[in-house]
Amino acid sequence: MADTKKRIKTKELLDFTSNLSLLLNSGLSVYNSIAMINSFSTTKAIKQLTEYFELGLKKGSSLSVLMDKCSYSFPPLYSGLISIGDRIGSLSTILPTLHTYLERNKKVRDKFINASIYPAIVLTMLFFGVFFLIVAGIPKIEELFAELAGSSEQLEAFSSRITSLKISGIIILLVITVVVITGILRRRVQSIKLNTDILLLKIPGISGIITTIDIFNFTFAVETLTRHGIQLSSAIIEAKDVCGNEELKRIFSIIHKDLVSGRSLYKAFSVHKCIPKRMIQWIGIGENTGQTDRVFEQLRNYYESEIDNMTTRLLGIIEPVLTIFVGAVIIYLILNFIVPLFSLFGTIA
Repeated sequence: MADTKKRIKTKELLDFTSNLSLLLNSGLSVYNSIAMINSFSTTKAIKQLTEYFELGLKKGSSLSVLMDKCSYSFPPLYSGLISIGDRIGSLSTILPTLHTYLERNKKVRDKFINASIYPAIVLTMLFFGVFFLIVAGIPKIEELFAELAGSSEQLEAFSSRITSLKISGIIILLVITVVVITGILRRRVQSIKLNTDILLLKIPGISGIITTIDIFNFTFAVETLTRHGIQLSSAIIEAKDVCGNEELKRIFSIIHKDLVSGRSLYKAFSVHKCIPKRMIQWIGIGENTGQTDRVFEQLRNYYESEIDNMTTRLLGIIEPVLTIFVGAVIIYLILNFIVPLFSLFGTIA
């Protein structure tokens, strides 16, 4: 089952991180910084968190342990870096990196949310429009023409088209319903999430979007962890959790095992078809030149740029594609519903 912990809004976590960084750098202890954030906090989630942290710190627990035990979930890289900060005794050097990470994630998420608003509105209107047509519109029209036209040949032809329209509408409703239910179950049942994630990586176009976002998060995490002294193999196993796709998480776990068993970094990555060829090529070059750490920084920069370009392309493509789709639906309704309707009206007249 999925994690039942509550989620913190990215904006709230950003504010908490920046405030904690500012207070620690001003010379306050972690306990006093958390207490001050609690006293000035105006949001319910941060208020509850800081009260819990304040009580736990007073009893001698570390901030990373308290984050693991609290009722709110943190991004995997976030809790991982806080743990590193606790171990090295320097949270103030970790927090600016976390703030950068959260800002970049928010930027990527906001772009895709903005790109998906228009499609979501169109699909919602299509769903309710088809539902209303099937439930209320078509039965009324059938009753009307049954009374007026009896069993004429044109009425039979019209009824046949109505049946075809009903079937098409029911199929559309079923497809949308299945997609919505699957999306809900993905959050609650791990096996469904894994199977759908494997399927998504096989769909052209969608697989590229998912891979680009997850590889960006992964390379950013590896770069950040290695920069703070974590060995590459350990960084890979910790960084895998920032990926949203379960199949990619599984692949990075296998890569970690291969590295631990003595396999080279290039060979560990190259055997997996889901890993982009560009990433494999750059890792091979970095390994041969002894600059593996620099490679992950370059890959992060490249995929960050790719996300910007991809979002721009999506925003440019979505509107005309949906316009064509809606136009096709309208033409279908005209040819199979409106035209026969007027033809039958003419016969009755």
